Amino acid sequence: MAELYRFHHIISGFSDKPKVLFLHGFMGRIDEWDAQNESFRPDYQCMFLDLPGHGATEVRHKAGYEFIKCAEGIAELIRQKHFSPVSIVGYSLGGRIALYIALSWPDEVNHLVLESASPGIATKEDRLKRSQQDALLAEKLKVEWPEFVENWYRQPLFKGIFESSQFSRMIERKKLNNPEKLACVLNKMGQGAQPPLWNDLKNLQKPVLLLTGANDPKYMFITEKMTKKIPHCTRLVIPDCSHNIHLQNPGRFNAEVRNFLSRD
Repeated sequence: MAELYRFHHIISGFSDKPKVLFLHGFMGRIDEWDAQNESFRPDYQCMFLDLPGHGATEVRHKAGYEFIKCAEGIAELIRQKHFSPVSIVGYSLGGRIALYIALSWPDEVNHLVLESASPGIATKEDRLKRSQQDALLAEKLKVEWPEFVENWYRQPLFKGIFESSQFSRMIERKKLNNPEKLACVLNKMGQGAQPPLWNDLKNLQKPVLLLTGANDPKYMFITEKMTKKIPHCTRLVIPDCSHNIHLQNPGRFNAEVRNFLSRD
């Protein structure tokens, strides 16, 4: 996979500490995790990276935007940096990639934290419908950038996020992304393009934490279903939050993740 990517990443903390990888969501960047870096680096060695199509990560061939290729590239980076076994914290798109990595390379993963993430779309018909919707959205993104960014967060999924003190800063950072590349992400890494993982959840043998905002009914429903399929699963619902918990309540997010990672 080295020929596909040049991952922009940072590693903080100390090499003798437990390792944690953080994967951001759609339109995110490394700096989305600044509060987590500050909290975790004294006790963990942390890796933060820009996903393909985001930030300063270089994608050298259009195949690098594919969901499975992305997961394979990150898994290879983990091995290259001698960063396993690793616990992975994934948000939304990053959570879907984290789940695929944990299922495909279970020996590389210690703990799995999924924030507002799903195993994909179960039926072929619904995946096709979602792919068509994402294709239209990708064209809209290119035409309406950068206004698209703020309009994205007006979705009910992100209820209350405008009230966060960090919201304006987050928006300006997201606008630094390249809309043409993000359009590729929507088409190649969206839930319509992702292989469904619902039937594989039973194979997860490492501890899994599912974090969901109480104001995010869609993912409340999804994670409730996931809990019934994952053998070693903890589900926490965080009050007064919607889809992006680590932005809306970073203190609670950090505390819950740190507590989970400290378990054997």
